[in-house]
Amino acid sequence: MLAATLLTFGAAVVSAAAAATMPDVSNLPMAPFKWHGVLEEGGPVVTLEGNHHDIHNTIQRANPSWLHDNSTHIGVAAHNITDTIAKRSNRVNQACDQPIFTVDNDNHWGRASAIRNGLDYIRGFGNAQCEVVPKSCSRFSCSYNSAILMCNDTPNPVIIPCALLAQNAQFIYNDCVHNWENMVEGQAFYINPSYNVLVRGTIQGKGC
Repeated sequence: MLAATLLTFGAAVVSAAAAATMPDVSNLPMAPFKWHGVLEEGGPVVTLEGNHHDIHNTIQRANPSWLHDNSTHIGVAAHNITDTIAKRSNRVNQACDQPIFTVDNDNHWGRASAIRNGLDYIRGFGNAQCEVVPKSCSRFSCSYNSAILMCNDTPNPVIIPCALLAQNAQFIYNDCVHNWENMVEGQAFYINPSYNVLVRGTIQGKGC
């Protein structure tokens, strides 16, 4: 179910401390996420809550030209983020092919082509803020059993620009894609605020 409310922006929660090792988020439950943005120029800030399909569809119904007018998609250049940009991020760790995500013979690799489309899909959320509630993971794109997730293992909400989430997922894609197999899987850990970004296949039998 999707809900819409007015919101006054506050500062994102800043983690007091963060571990240097990759946290195990494999047991966190899936939850709806929140999108905070404006649906038209000069309009009020609105909160939409639901899964990514609900939110994307609600935005487009409210403003059919949204994707054309507000997407942060910038074509081929969006897929070639430089090492300099990556080094300036607050990423403290990243790994590919994480064995903790292999559950019940789950094929934890995602399709590279589906993840590329997912990156553009997240950029379609535009100049807005994306929020994950405490102790949960949210899918921000999912197709062909391949998903981009943000996980929050802290007791506080985590709010970041949606465009930053797309950028961080792009880092994983750039470093972890196996072009000869058209597959990709990885996890990155960020601080201030503390959260994880995952690119992977969905659990077997539990598709998008």
